[in-house]
Order: sequence, then C-alpha cells, then structure tokens
Amino acid sequence: MRRQGTEPSRRFLVDLNTGILKEHVSEMDRRVSVYNYPSNYEFRQGTENSQATLVDIRSGHLLAPLSEMQRTPRLWNTECGEEIDGKCYYFNSNLLTFSEAETSCKTFSSLGHLASVTSSGLHVRLVELVTRAKGEGVLTWLGGIMRDAQFEWTDGSSWEYSDWMPGHPSTEKYEQSCMEMFRMGESWWTAADCDLKRASVCSYPVRAL
Repeated sequence: MRRQGTEPSRRFLVDLNTGILKEHVSEMDRRVSVYNYPSNYEFRQGTENSQATLVDIRSGHLLAPLSEMQRTPRLWNTECGEEIDGKCYYFNSNLLTFSEAETSCKTFSSLGHLASVTSSGLHVRLVELVTRAKGEGVLTWLGGIMRDAQFEWTDGSSWEYSDWMPGHPSTEKYEQSCMEMFRMGESWWTAADCDLKRASVCSYPVRAL
C-alpha cells in the first residue's frame, strides 16, 4: 500500500493522427530519449514551423513549400532567357515604345539595355530567341537609335556589324528613328518611328545578376 499522493502519476497519451488512446506510461517509465523531429501533425497548434506556398510567376505553377527556417534573404534576379558570350538576352513580348522598352530592361538589371547586335552569329541567335518564344518573327526593338545622323547602340557597344534591309536605314520621315527587326517577317533591320510599340530584346551582363 502506498500513501495517498505517493503513487507514480500516469498519463493518457493520444495518437494525434488516429485519435486512439495509447497505453499508459508511468512517471517512472518516462525518461529523456533521443529527440525525433515531429511531423506537422504532432506539433501543438501555433508552434509548428510556418511554410510558404511559392508560385512560379512565369508559369503560375505551385512550387514545393519552403519552411521558415529554409527561407533566407537573397538578392532578386530574373531568369536568363539565353546566355551568349557572358550576357543574358531576354525576349519581352510586351508591346512598348522604344523608350519604354529601354527602361524596362533596367528591371532585369541596373546594367540592362536593349540588345546590341555586334556579329552575324549573335544576330542569328537573337532571331532564334524571338521565333522560339512567339513561333514566328514579330516586330522587335533592338538597341539601335539614330543620334547625330548615325545609328549607335544604347549600351555603348561599337558598331561593327549591320544587316539593314535594302533601302534602310531610311530616317527622313521620322522625327526620331530606332531599330527594329522582322519587318515583313524578315530578320533584316529597319528604321522605324521610336513611338511605335514593339516587342523587344534586352541584354545585361551575367555578372550583374
């Protein structure tokens, strides 16, 4: 016979997954053991690690959730559409004026500009970038703009290559002329009014990401 109050206490344990009572465990039998990390079901309400539901902003697909402890601050960057010779090239299908398109390139990188095309090989790759995105050639701004009676690239690249459509650049009828490609479905360059709205190709150094 134990005096009242000296008997070991006993707990009723409940399986939180099933709601079924588990066997009694006396105070004498309870002891410190190796900690097993609980599942989400075994946390007391309000003590579980929060989880973020992440969505791919380009596809709209749900990504695997990350716990609060897995989330760490990181610098924002954007997906590189295509990397060519140390630069990212990104096709923007939104219809913008030349000035708006140039400004939009800064949202990808502070060093972003409309793309300069400095070789025939790069020209071919950019044509492929646009046609792959749209299934066909669409009128697209590149980084050429008329200044002081000659075209130059907005990113400051030297003008070492050109592929103008015959008869271009024809700038007399525009107050300001900017460079587009895919007039009449061809990848040649043409001069156009800078206030027209086109798709565009941005570029920025990979190191700027």
